[in-house]
Formats: sequence, C-alpha cells, structure tokens
Amino acid sequence: MSQKIRLKNKHTGFLAIVKASVVLAIFLAGYFIGQGHMRGIAPPVAQAQKKQEEKTSISNLSPLASKLKPGVVFIVTSGGGDGGGAEGDIPPDHPDLPPDSEKGVGSGFIIDKDGLILTNNHVVEGAKEVEVLISKGKKFSAEVIGRDPKMDVALIKIDAPQKLSPLKMGDSDKTRTGQWVVAMGNPFGLENNVTVGVISGKGRELPEAPFVDFIQTDAAIYPGNSGGPLVDLGGKVIGINTAVVSGTQLGFSIPINRVKDMLPRLKKGGVVRSGFIGIKMAPVSDLPDGLAEEKGVLIAGIIKGEPAEQAGLKKNDVIVRFGNKNVSSTSDLARLVAQATPGSDVKIKIERDKENKIINLRVGESPDDSD
Repeated sequence: MSQKIRLKNKHTGFLAIVKASVVLAIFLAGYFIGQGHMRGIAPPVAQAQKKQEEKTSISNLSPLASKLKPGVVFIVTSGGGDGGGAEGDIPPDHPDLPPDSEKGVGSGFIIDKDGLILTNNHVVEGAKEVEVLISKGKKFSAEVIGRDPKMDVALIKIDAPQKLSPLKMGDSDKTRTGQWVVAMGNPFGLENNVTVGVISGKGRELPEAPFVDFIQTDAAIYPGNSGGPLVDLGGKVIGINTAVVSGTQLGFSIPINRVKDMLPRLKKGGVVRSGFIGIKMAPVSDLPDGLAEEKGVLIAGIIKGEPAEQAGLKKNDVIVRFGNKNVSSTSDLARLVAQATPGSDVKIKIERDKENKIINLRVGESPDDSD
C-alpha cells in the first residue's frame, strides 16, 4: 500500500513539473515575441506575411493602379501656337477636347481636395487654355497658379464640385537604386497608362536642366507622360515624370522632395524666381595644386553689387558647404543656389588661404530666369 502511494506521489510530482515547464515555455515565448516587436523585429509569421505582400504587390499591380487612377489627370492645352507647350498627339477619336485646332496633352496628379494639381511647366507654359480630365471623363477648366521654369514644375487648380482623390507624396530622399516604381500618365493622349520598372540611378544631371538632381528609371515614359507621377509600391509619389532620352528607355523624374520644398512658393502664384548669389564658378581643380585642401567650387569671379560681394566673398575662395549641404561640384552649387528661397539667409563655409571661414549670405533673386 505504501509503495502505491509513493508511486502515485512520484507520478503527481512529475505531472506538476511538466505543467510548470509548459507554462514557463509559453511565458518565455510571449516575452521574446513581445521583445521582438518592441525592437522592431517581426515574429516569423509576420515576416512571412510581409514577404508574401511584397511578392504579391510586385507581381500584381492592378490594385495599386486602381487605387491611384482617380488622382492622375489628363491635361489638354490649347493656344500658344505650339499646343501650349504640352507634348504628344491626340487620337482622332478622343472625346470632348477643346475646339481649338492647336492642342497638346500632358499629365498631372491631384495633391489636395481643393483641386491643386502638380504637372510640368513645359506642359502648360504659353497655353491660353488649360483643361483637366479626371477619371470617368469629367472635364474642368484649370487655372495656372504658379510655375518654376528652371525646375520645370507647375501648379494648376480646378474647381470641382465632386470629391477628389489626391495622391500622397512620399520621401524621394529615402528611395534606393533598384527599388520597384510605377509611372502613370497619359502618353499620346491615351488615358490611364501604367508602366513598371526600377530606379536605375539617383542624382542624375541633364544638360537642359542642370538645377535638378533627377531620378532615373527604366519604367517606360512616353511623350504625354510629362507631369505624371512616379510612385513607389506603397502608392506614394516620389517623383514627377519629366523627360526621356529619345529612342531609349532612359526616363527621368524630378524628386518629389525638391517639389515639396518649392510648393509654398508655387502657391503664392506667378513665376517662381530662383535663388541667385552673383558669382562665376569653376571646378576647384582649376586652382594650382596645393592651393585648396578641400573639395568644393572655386569662385572664379564676383558680380559687383550682388549678394556674394555684399557678404564678403572673394575671387579664388572655395565654397565647400552651402547651408547644410556639402558642395563637391559646380552642378551641386548651382542646384543648391537655384533652390534657395530669395531673401533667405544661408551660412556658407569657404576655404580661403587654406583657412576655413563661415560667411553669412542673404540669397538674392535671379534677375533673368533664363540665365
């Protein structure tokens, strides 16, 4: 009898240990999963789900295209002698176009519910009439609010009684070479065109627009796509489609962060003037060896009476930083100056006689935007 009791007690004790171990294992599993969440580490199930979502979004872009479609617009311009600066031919059977015989087409996208739309300056420049067709063929007259010819960006507005579907703007500085992107627009007047590709490069320069650090993409961009959005797989706009090298798939988009910086000035209306400091630039390599210890841009000349002279800059100074950005080439400096707001104060780091100095400068306004 006592032997049976001892066996029973041992059996009971063993079960208690097993139960305690199970409870402890569950507790520890919950703890470590919680710690993973706190540290930004997704549990295996969440990681697998995320990978599946990424795979699905790349292989099937229909949901993304359908979601963005209402925010992408078709722009038709007339007058101005050249189709108002827009590009592409309109199919002969396309409905509801203005009666003017000189027309051009382009693209754009809605950025707020009040009817503000971003597009390229060359789409609307010189146009006497600008009309916007949104999804379902509804057409509205548009007013050109503000233009920046150097950046090739324009802000237009429609008064629409219906609810609009603005697109969200992303962060172009966080984009990466090789990531998937989607270009949307209306090439050759064909509405709701979607192409897909990757970002082929960043910080690209074009001779026609040295003030813009373009995003290069192999997502096909055609005539008439100008002004349309380049979006990431999250559906956020990271660029404005602007140019394509003829006969290639080299497409270029204006980074949306540059446009966001310019937006307050565009909303004020009129032609946005670029920043200006009044210097002649040259590569720092033009200095004799040993006269410059840092990379930068050589001031080859100073224009009298302009901000650079007023701030105390001198010929042969080397500009190494403009504001909070390092300067390593003349295109870097030209872009930073052009994007600076006239009237704003900027600290410039220079090297003079092998010594670093900080110069306070008030940015002027470009006297001739085509200069």
